[in-house]
Amino acid sequence: MSYNTHWIEKYIGITRKTLLTYEKKGFVKPERNSVTDFREYSDEDLMRIWQIKLLVELKYSFKEITELILDEDTPIRDSIDKKIKKLEKEKEKIEQLIGVARMIKVTGRMPTIKMDRLGETVFEDFLQFVKANWNVNVDPKVSEYAALIERLSEKPQSEWTEDEMLQFMQHMDETQIEMSLSIHKYCTAILESESLGITDLFIQDLVEQLYECFGEFYAEQGVKLSPIKFWDLFGNALIDGSSALMFEQQYGKKGCQFIFEAIEYFAKNSEKN
Repeated sequence: MSYNTHWIEKYIGITRKTLLTYEKKGFVKPERNSVTDFREYSDEDLMRIWQIKLLVELKYSFKEITELILDEDTPIRDSIDKKIKKLEKEKEKIEQLIGVARMIKVTGRMPTIKMDRLGETVFEDFLQFVKANWNVNVDPKVSEYAALIERLSEKPQSEWTEDEMLQFMQHMDETQIEMSLSIHKYCTAILESESLGITDLFIQDLVEQLYECFGEFYAEQGVKLSPIKFWDLFGNALIDGSSALMFEQQYGKKGCQFIFEAIEYFAKNSEKN
């Protein structure tokens, strides 16, 4: 059976230009139709095209494909073994990057570096640090928690099953549960007085109490939390990442935006003072 260029373009996805390149390289040897003078490819040509396309999918370079197909002394097993090792390394890098991306998605924050170290840190070192630390795959518990958060953020809390709620609570210790309840208390109180506006003293007093709640929690971890850092951590969590979707289910998108702006005002005003 023979196949013309149009058929191969349509059913295999190889362009006319690529077919001409294959012909020049000696990969395929089409015959000319005696009437139309169009190229016609044989079953053997078609099989060779399939093989080349598969090798391309396996990330073989054109040079590697040429050596493998035209050099009979190149063992396919050895070549594939090398390719597997190379793909495994690429897979590891991709999995690391996926882990970093999922961490950003869940937290709603980009990994950062201290401003005073920007001029003395090589980006590659920063990237390696991020892959090793800002990565949900580093710790199985973190990976499990991230997957749970991603799943729960896709539906309202009222639709969580008893098992899902239990799983969520199992990832929180007593202090975190207490903090979660305090956050909800202050956020609810802020929204109940939303009509006063973000600059109102009562609203700002509630934000300050919320900040102190966070400050106490982080102090137990040996971390001093500044108002700006509080805004960066919790404020951005209200509007970005998987956590934002969960907050939206509780307070609504406009509610989250209002709390965010109230925290932003508090943080910037505190810095001035």
